[in-house]
Amino acid sequence: MGEALLRGFLRAKVSSPGRICASVRDWERQEALERIGVGSVFRDATEGGSRDVAHFARILLLCTKPQALPEVLESLAPHVTEEHLVISVAAGVTLKALEEALGPHVRVIRVMPNTPALVQCGASAYALGRNATQRDAELVDLMFSSVGFCIRVEEKQLDAVTGLSGSGPAFVYLMIEALADGGVAAGLPRETALALAAQTVKGAAQMVFSDDATSESGMVHPGVLKDRVASPAGTTIAGLTELESSGVRGAFIRAVTRAAARSKELAAARRRRRLATRVAASAAQPLLRVAAPLGRLAVRALPANLLAAAFAAARSGRMNPWIMAGLLVYCVGVTIYATNTRRQVEVATATAASSLDATSASGSLASASASASLSSVDAEAASKAAAAGQDKKKERSEVCKVCGGTGQVSYENHMQAYDGTVCPCCLGKGRVKRYQGNLISALLSFDP
Repeated sequence: MGEALLRGFLRAKVSSPGRICASVRDWERQEALERIGVGSVFRDATEGGSRDVAHFARILLLCTKPQALPEVLESLAPHVTEEHLVISVAAGVTLKALEEALGPHVRVIRVMPNTPALVQCGASAYALGRNATQRDAELVDLMFSSVGFCIRVEEKQLDAVTGLSGSGPAFVYLMIEALADGGVAAGLPRETALALAAQTVKGAAQMVFSDDATSESGMVHPGVLKDRVASPAGTTIAGLTELESSGVRGAFIRAVTRAAARSKELAAARRRRRLATRVAASAAQPLLRVAAPLGRLAVRALPANLLAAAFAAARSGRMNPWIMAGLLVYCVGVTIYATNTRRQVEVATATAASSLDATSASGSLASASASASLSSVDAEAASKAAAAGQDKKKERSEVCKVCGGTGQVSYENHMQAYDGTVCPCCLGKGRVKRYQGNLISALLSFDP
């Protein structure tokens, strides 16, 4: 859908290719967008790509599949500001869910287009979010009107729009195929029958929008057009009688209502999954507090050489099931320990920041008190104790093998270089606990 809309926008000259940037998840999609002339294409829609697109663009069009959208929103949220307009075409993802994921200040609009937008004959409906303005609505109307028909609706009507115009093209394709099959059964060649069937549907749809419409909507009622074609005792009324007796009208009605109901079911299922994830995260907190010490013991208990032997056995295909099970338990312990350590670092950072604020507020008073109470002998003793503590700390730690003690690393990620990034192993300190340094160096030395 995203590529169809993009091609439609370019054909309608809504924007020039050089002013469009995109973020994709695979190389094939990147190559396809580069072939049609998109100015900048970034990889990793769920990582750095979202950040790069948010930096260069102010109108963000989300065209990922609904099941992949939460991950994209999570990576995009820190980089979206009040200046951005976010347009989502993901079916079943509500405005409330988008605003909760991106923040209460973000302007969000939800659009339901269809694939004929590729040939500038699309049918789109949109609903405004809480912070979207009238100017945003006019912009969306301009964009999607350039690739077909566009109308504004209430969000509660978008499920019906999904069943009608979103799934409708497939219903019409089935009808065209059936008409062509009927032509073949009546004696026409396949290509001739298909061309006549497709042009008949196209012309009939155009007649509904003809200039002789007298209603306020600017359209001619299909029943009026049908009566103009069906003459008494003619071929058309005979065919219509057969269609009505076969329940074709009811079948189309049921197809639209069933597709709309399915859209509601999918949206409800996503809401249940989000709720279940939140409940599971809340329930996991006590378990993490209990499992973190066990994970710490697992990290310390397994030597690096045993881990290397396990990886070597796995690569050679001679992995013992018991070793595999033990390695799995060990990896779970490492994950729990790392998660708990990261949270402790975040809490410690926040505590240090608040302590720093409090210290700076009373800094002059503390300095005066310290000067009055400490003698030169006490100061010398304190200095020696601090030096001894530093030496003891160094005995329990070692130089970080990831950054070489500098506290910073440089790496390349999808043709982009990052220099001076804080080392993820030592968190910029240059030294790590001995067992932690051995573990990470052992992991980095493997290529399983």
